[in-house]
Amino acid sequence: MASDPVLTVILPTFNEADNIVEMISALQTTLRALGIKYEIRVIDDNSEDGTAEKVSQLFGDKVHLTVRKKERGLASALLLGIEQAKGEFLLLMDSDFNHKPSDVPRLLEHINSADLIVGSRYIKGGGMPHAPIRHKLSLMFNLFVRGVLRLSVKDSLSGFVCIRRCLLLQLPLSNIFTGYGDFCIRLMYIARRSGLRIKEVPVKYGTRLGGISKTRFFYHAIQYSKVVFALRRTEIKPLPKGTLAAAAATAIEARGGAE
Repeated sequence: MASDPVLTVILPTFNEADNIVEMISALQTTLRALGIKYEIRVIDDNSEDGTAEKVSQLFGDKVHLTVRKKERGLASALLLGIEQAKGEFLLLMDSDFNHKPSDVPRLLEHINSADLIVGSRYIKGGGMPHAPIRHKLSLMFNLFVRGVLRLSVKDSLSGFVCIRRCLLLQLPLSNIFTGYGDFCIRLMYIARRSGLRIKEVPVKYGTRLGGISKTRFFYHAIQYSKVVFALRRTEIKPLPKGTLAAAAATAIEARGGAE
């Protein structure tokens, strides 16, 4: 009987036909080179541009594909992927090359010393070289989040994260994974308050190969601000020390590169 994968990569998609094939291919190449056993799960929101069809035709059963026809949304797609996942660690990332497959090894370097690893634009070595205005606007909002929530994480909007599944499942997932990118603010805050060890590693955002970004900065900034103030009023209890210690004592080794 095949053992469960070490890593599950969750890719939410909506009209990403111009990006998804290259994204999956790049991830497969990167993860095989690391010698880590993995699975890739694509959660597609019934894309109109043939995204799901491309995944099915080109990758078959090497990629787990779910097409949602009654629900849409980034955070809920991630939640479904989390519920389906079998990996000991979960890697959440965008499907449009904003988050680069070449940065994945940098996150995975820390899976034995941290519970939640964040690809961060706002520590030394990170950035958004192709979008300087958006970079500055996002930096200002992150400073606001850090100030209001007293959060040490410097990039609470990254969305490029790797987390221990056993600990993530102890958190209030249905409360965290709602809306759009605000899920990441909730995840950072609740994970920190729950006692998870968080490590930020520098990443530089890439550029999408095609298609249109779904992010509307000013609209989302207003919505996310409401989330921040709501979190400030939310009491979060730490996870039991035994649960955290047991997770910390679990060492992960590479176990072959098959999906």
